[in-house]
Amino acid sequence: FTMPANVFIKKIKLYQHGSDGSNIKICKANANDTLESTDALAIGSYGGAEGEKEITLSSPVYTGKTQRKFAVVVYGADGSWRYLKTSGSRSYMDGRLWNYNQFTNKDLYLKVYVSDVDNNLFLVDLAGKMQTAIRTATSNLETVVYDTDHFEITSTILGKNNGSQVLKLQPPTTGTDISGAGYLDLGANATEIPSDGDDYKLVRLDSNGQIPVEIFNNLSNTVFDDIDTTAKSLNTVYQNTTDKNKLVIASIYFGITVGADVTSVGQIGETNNPTTVVSTARIKGSSYPDSGTIPVFMLVKPGWYYRVSGGTSVASWFECDLI
Repeated sequence: FTMPANVFIKKIKLYQHGSDGSNIKICKANANDTLESTDALAIGSYGGAEGEKEITLSSPVYTGKTQRKFAVVVYGADGSWRYLKTSGSRSYMDGRLWNYNQFTNKDLYLKVYVSDVDNNLFLVDLAGKMQTAIRTATSNLETVVYDTDHFEITSTILGKNNGSQVLKLQPPTTGTDISGAGYLDLGANATEIPSDGDDYKLVRLDSNGQIPVEIFNNLSNTVFDDIDTTAKSLNTVYQNTTDKNKLVIASIYFGITVGADVTSVGQIGETNNPTTVVSTARIKGSSYPDSGTIPVFMLVKPGWYYRVSGGTSVASWFECDLI
């Protein structure tokens, strides 16, 4: 029998001869009245005394987006024939009856009950097809349910936290419970206060427990700033007044006489009389006068003091703040 597009086949009515009950299934048929498939789109059954039998299908059958043919296949549980009424005046006039091994010139007494497309039924049917497809792809037992205006897909993989539940804190069995009043209150009594400026000191690791590479991509490729080459003097105390570590490189000139031994040191400290030696330059004369230039290095903390003591003079002085 031929059905129009975009309707649901919900019930079939047949006329049963005799008292032999039977089963039916709805299958897709080709235009030449052969079965496209023996797979059941829906099933039903009837029995009891002779007469009309209205059979509600196991599920509505959507006819599709274009007109097409279907077949009602009647079969007995014992494999024997079932006898149905044919009548030109009370028949479904678009079908053909296959009787034993040939088509007859009579139509089967058949009534088909349909309804317009029910979006909810369509989406419920779609949920079932989605569930079948997902289970085939994963070899697991996911469920797909249509609820009002959305689909809910649930994983059933054992031992996995699939984000389908919201975890909540439970009071500890030992120690101090911080979930009560006076400890931790994130409910109606919670208030927002300004932070102390340490927000961005928190680094979130990636799924591998590593610092995300994007953080490094955003770092500046400059390692120092505020370069100062202003000449400075020996044996004079200076202070790092910035909030950054300061690198100091002083090239010290030595001009000495025969047999002299001259040392120049870089000193740092928290007070304005720095005494901690962090770098030393030395020239020792032999049997003839000697001279030369040797650098002295210092790394000075913010707020600390520094100086270069000893040597003949300053050849050059370089300072910069480290970023």
